[in-house]
Amino acid sequence: MNHDAHDHNPAGSIGQRGLYFAAGIMLVYAVIEAGTGWWANSLALMSDAGHMLADTSALLIAALGAWLAQRAPSSRHSYGLGRAEFIAALVNGLPMLAVVSVVAIHAIERLQQPLAVKGEAVSVVAFIGLLREALHGLMEGVPLGLSLSAIGNEMAGRPGALSVHDLHI
Repeated sequence: MNHDAHDHNPAGSIGQRGLYFAAGIMLVYAVIEAGTGWWANSLALMSDAGHMLADTSALLIAALGAWLAQRAPSSRHSYGLGRAEFIAALVNGLPMLAVVSVVAIHAIERLQQPLAVKGEAVSVVAFIGLLREALHGLMEGVPLGLSLSAIGNEMAGRPGALSVHDLHI
């Protein structure tokens, strides 16, 4: 995808800072969800908070892996640390596995001894999540599950296409 002549993101404007900012927002919302979920006896909110914590750790582990992979070869690592991204990908699955295990255990406990859930609190947190999604849509964010670069590359690879410029989804 050719974006040489039209750059929306000057060098360094997104990169690591954007990743850490996204991780920070996810962490704050996960703490809010976890606290509200604990207070409201909502396993749904607590499990989503765990999922968000796993996603946050995945972002940070991926950033660490990418940073390590850029390290130059040395006398100790003759190929450098290029495999760090691969190892980071393997490690990223562990927090989600932990979350699934904890949620399954608590779900079985809830089946045996149900707890009353404070539905109003759960609804408020869900509403905040919906507002976030609406804001993403209003800001014309790329829909979740779609990759701007993958779509642009696919379009550019079509017969007769010379380039894809200024693609917005």
